[in-house]
Amino acid sequence: MCIIMVANKNKKIPNEHIKLASELNCDGFGISTSVNNKLFVYKSISINPDDIIKLYNSIRQVATGDIVLHFRLATHGDISDKLCHPFYVNKDLVMFHNGVEIDKDIAGHSYSNKNESDTKAFVNNILKNFKKGFQKNKNIMNMISNSVGHSNRLCFLDSNGVTTYS
Repeated sequence: MCIIMVANKNKKIPNEHIKLASELNCDGFGISTSVNNKLFVYKSISINPDDIIKLYNSIRQVATGDIVLHFRLATHGDISDKLCHPFYVNKDLVMFHNGVEIDKDIAGHSYSNKNESDTKAFVNNILKNFKKGFQKNKNIMNMISNSVGHSNRLCFLDSNGVTTYS
């Protein structure tokens, strides 16, 4: 299962937590924040724990909202930068997934497509069809939570630096 960590200006993620997460989930890393109402996203499969800590601490200096880190443990799809989280839902919203699998019939995912994961398929086939700002609607978020299952959690970060969860 992937690991998601969220911090704001008043809450710093301890270096040892970042190091442990990157060692346990070594199939890729992603980080996102808002800088002056624009999303910053970085994803890679080739970054070591010390570099992640340096990047996180640098981002803390310029972030104008929450910072979300994701440590991937691949269950579907290749291990590649393009399958690291977050995924853009639209230019002002990204999504991170923590869980084992979003049902292939819900996500529209094919196990034979190694260039796509269940999460990427869910974003492309489902979430991109919602109107901008859907993450602020409690009923839509409940529907999304129910469709992905209670063992899966989704974290959304918008360009204002606000996180929302389903």
